[in-house]
Amino acid sequence: MISTTTTVLPDFLKTIVTETLQTIGNISVQEAHFFWSLLISILSTHWLFLLGILFIIVLVATIRSMFGYWGMLGSVIYNILYFGTLFIIGLIYGPDVFVGDFFKPLCVIILYPVCYWLVGKFLKRIRVI
Repeated sequence: MISTTTTVLPDFLKTIVTETLQTIGNISVQEAHFFWSLLISILSTHWLFLLGILFIIVLVATIRSMFGYWGMLGSVIYNILYFGTLFIIGLIYGPDVFVGDFFKPLCVIILYPVCYWLVGKFLKRIRVI
């Protein structure tokens, strides 16, 4: 009796852990689809207004950089480049890519440094830094 319960208990615990992780993964995918559809509906409805706000932010950052506060311009350009790249990736591959296993390493190893490097090159090109 004792030997059968010891073999059943690890299988039961393994099954519970596996099913719990699959449920969390399914919920994450559903949430990604929900938020992606919400973002797309907001963007499609108010795209002109959002582009106007983005233009005003870039204009203010550019004016401030002319007075020596170039950090705001670098931050704005970095965020536009980073989130724009993520948006394009989401448009191409769908919202499932954001909950995938390779997404975090992609952002940390590739996207962060590349965007940082490109913004640095741009700021040097326009002779801000």
